[in-house]
Amino acid sequence: MIKTILDEKIANKYDFDLNMLKMIIESIPANVFFKDPQCRYQMVSHLCSMLSCDEEGWSIIGKTDLEVQKDPELAKLYYEDDLQIIKTRKGAHYFSEMVFGKEKYYYEIIKEPIIDGDGNLQGIVGIVNDVTELKRLEEKAHHVSITDKLTGAYNRNYYEQKIIEIPQKDNLILSVIMCDTNGLKFLNDNFGHQTGDMLLKITVSIIKNVIGDSGEVMRIGGDEFMIFCYDCPEEQCRNLIKDIREKEQDWKYFNIPISNAYGYATIRANNCDLATAVKEAEQMMYQDKEKTKESYLENLKRMVDQNAQMDKSD
Repeated sequence: MIKTILDEKIANKYDFDLNMLKMIIESIPANVFFKDPQCRYQMVSHLCSMLSCDEEGWSIIGKTDLEVQKDPELAKLYYEDDLQIIKTRKGAHYFSEMVFGKEKYYYEIIKEPIIDGDGNLQGIVGIVNDVTELKRLEEKAHHVSITDKLTGAYNRNYYEQKIIEIPQKDNLILSVIMCDTNGLKFLNDNFGHQTGDMLLKITVSIIKNVIGDSGEVMRIGGDEFMIFCYDCPEEQCRNLIKDIREKEQDWKYFNIPISNAYGYATIRANNCDLATAVKEAEQMMYQDKEKTKESYLENLKRMVDQNAQMDKSD
């Protein structure tokens, strides 16, 4: 039910029907509020239960956001925004995130000053729209747009965003690691694409497990991955690659081992060309590939021959 200090005298003064005004405001599919020049709520169309108090007889009317908001930072933000509107007589339009329990909610807030015919400021009128579902859909769409569907790693779109953002950061020690899966075409041709896909998934899982929250894995090609490790000096980067290789030795898919080639470069983001670092990591990776690919392929070929002989004997 609408709560207001408006009375019949005010209604008559401004020549409108109070009951009609109440009906119109309550029919608006949003939360509408009015605050006086002291930033105190004087009318709300839907009293949000999340801002209510268990105290009997409690009301939002006559209180500022400093008194009703449960989040002190949001309370300060809203109150200072109201003061700015009162001071400048200019409205505000922004989006706000609130947390209730374990859930995040998103609101569009539009506020405008109320100025009468004599130029006097009477207060602030505002509308609050719940845009949580829209925001979640946007976040989901964004997540899909930057995620590789097969492996769950970030995709090339995300990589291209990062190579623009990273050089703008100050004093960031960044290690760039490139990874290329050995023998993927041979695996796909002889063991099926499902096998190749699974080994790519396992590779990403291992890398994520080793680097944790300190880095990001991006699939930038069919069998190529880029890893950005933040605040990661060169020695730490070498140890990460060592740990990844060791974990790869523990994994097999239907007795098929995992083999990847790695290369790296370490830079301070604002002092070095990231493109140059990527090229250095790529060159090192190809050198590593020359050392590891052939022996891995030989092992795979022996497995194919053994399987063929077993099929004949059956």
